[in-house]
Amino acid sequence: MLADSRATLLPGGRPLPARPLYLMLKGLLGFFTMLAFATYGLYVVRDANLTALELILVGTALEVSAFIFEVPTGVVADVYSRRLSVILSLLFNAVAFVVMGAVASFTFVFLGSFIWGFSFTFRSGALEAWLADEIGEDEAGRTYGPAQQVMLLGQLLGIPFGVAIATIDLQLPIVVSGCLFGVLGIAVAFVMSERGFTRGEVTGWGTVGRTAAAGIREVRGRPALMAIMAIAVIGGASSESLDRLNPLLLVEEVGLPGGAGADEALWFGFMQAGGLLGAIGLTNLSGRFTDPTRPRTLVTALLVFEAVLILAMVAFGTATVFVVALTAYLMTGWVRAAAEPLTLAWINRGLDPRSRATVLSLHGQSDALGQGVGGPVLGVVATFSTVRVALVSAGLLLLPALPIFASQLRGEEERASEAAD
Repeated sequence: MLADSRATLLPGGRPLPARPLYLMLKGLLGFFTMLAFATYGLYVVRDANLTALELILVGTALEVSAFIFEVPTGVVADVYSRRLSVILSLLFNAVAFVVMGAVASFTFVFLGSFIWGFSFTFRSGALEAWLADEIGEDEAGRTYGPAQQVMLLGQLLGIPFGVAIATIDLQLPIVVSGCLFGVLGIAVAFVMSERGFTRGEVTGWGTVGRTAAAGIREVRGRPALMAIMAIAVIGGASSESLDRLNPLLLVEEVGLPGGAGADEALWFGFMQAGGLLGAIGLTNLSGRFTDPTRPRTLVTALLVFEAVLILAMVAFGTATVFVVALTAYLMTGWVRAAAEPLTLAWINRGLDPRSRATVLSLHGQSDALGQGVGGPVLGVVATFSTVRVALVSAGLLLLPALPIFASQLRGEEERASEAAD
């Protein structure tokens, strides 16, 4: 039954409507993930005692896994079933988090991260492609922004639960989250169906290869998609060090107000909450000033966000006062969250439905490539120099993305001018 592209496990096959189900899934994904990660930074620094290089290697395990499996799992979603791909993602996510939180050691955190990267590739592209198939790409483009806000709200709700559980044991929130992902994976089998997806004729590995090749040809044939992939590589190389090294800067370099102990867990909770509230507000604001049917507005907003992100990352890496470090760190999260639905809407414009999930997976693979290469390099920088130098370098790595965005903006303006004539 799981393999059937139309049926659910409900009697009579009565699925939930696509848009409400997508919004609900995004909210639950946000809640469960933040339940695990509200105090993850404290867990890996205090309990697992990971060094700067080990923190980067954990991230590298995640990204190498994502890089290896992004396109193959995207092809599965395009050829076989988006729905099955999402279900497998949730079940493997459950395994990943249970492993990650089972033992506070580098080995288990590393292994859990690798499995998590594998699980994410099944969902990356497949969930968005499923929605576009079910309700159309224009309506899907208008849904990505609200869905991002729902996910952020789910993350916000997950913070107090994660912090409360972490006061008992820092490992416990991650394990509990893993169990909840398993339950969600089973539940989705009962309520998710596919009506807009036409399963291709599967004739072995040749089908997989042809679908992957079609996605690559589509990217190579559209300059905008090539630009998006290049930006993803640059962004991935930069973001990995920020994601992995920020706990070291905040805890060890700058220091959290109140000292060690339970206050640290509360501070991580407050930081996560502040980040999510700002992200919800900025995502809502950007949605009001952009139109997914007009790529020019998307590219303009993304260009501005990229410039702000560079400034915020450099400010974070050089901050010596907690308030400055906190403000800069929160700004990076706000901008990245607000940019995500705009990027999705930009990518999805005019994609061939037969290779949609593969193209979206290629975007994820580009990001993973950047993180897999840039992360270890900046980890070595942090080890042999300082965490601050690595973080500032990560911000400066984003500079080449600015002229790429500017070039795409000029192209969109020219196309809009030609259409007006």
